[in-house]
Amino acid sequence: LSLAPHLICDGYWEMWITQAIKSIIKEGMTVVEIGANLGYYTTLISSLVGPSGEVHAFEANPRLYDILSSNVNINGFLDRTKVINKAVYERSGQLDFFALQKHQGGSRVLPFSEEFVKFYNDQVVKISVPTITLDEYWRRQKKNIDIIKIDAEGSEPFIVLGMKEIIDSQENLVLVCEFSKPFFEGSKKSPVEFLNFFEKRNFSLSKINYLGQIIPTTVDEIIRSPHHEELVFQKK
Repeated sequence: LSLAPHLICDGYWEMWITQAIKSIIKEGMTVVEIGANLGYYTTLISSLVGPSGEVHAFEANPRLYDILSSNVNINGFLDRTKVINKAVYERSGQLDFFALQKHQGGSRVLPFSEEFVKFYNDQVVKISVPTITLDEYWRRQKKNIDIIKIDAEGSEPFIVLGMKEIIDSQENLVLVCEFSKPFFEGSKKSPVEFLNFFEKRNFSLSKINYLGQIIPTTVDEIIRSPHHEELVFQKK
């Protein structure tokens, strides 16, 4: 119920983010997508990077992984897209994962409150999923990453802890990341610490507005905002 009805009725998802993604992805790029869901952005990015590019798409939910794999296949992108059924995290191993039955796109590594599940008339199944740090995964790759897109329902702070080598070593890196202050309630970092982590490492901070434009912003502005934001960090 998270994405499919919108795709069926409208033919797109999050048009402002779709437009921004289309503006920054170029042919031949290497892109990592964390939290690929059923593959809307995966197939879009795969079409944009072309046959000379690479896409590495991670999806922890086994049910969504099957759909994601099929979507990559039927769209003809197996030549450039690798799909990985693991949760990207701060450490490699196994992790409890809370899978929603109806709103599968909202499944996550942080537990849900009873009020949340009741409000959406859903059910949660706890499963165990394999995890890997992005640093560990990327040591086997031969290219630098151009863009990392993260939409992981609150796992963002943990994911970043497992990709410090990439963040510190790779030049011209761009991260597109969903940001919501409530996500940090179960995290080791506060929202401000998360944003300052990138600022200290010489990343500029921008956000995607509802016109699909990538505009400069500040830590203070993001913290004051009552809304979820789609942030863009770019290494200077």
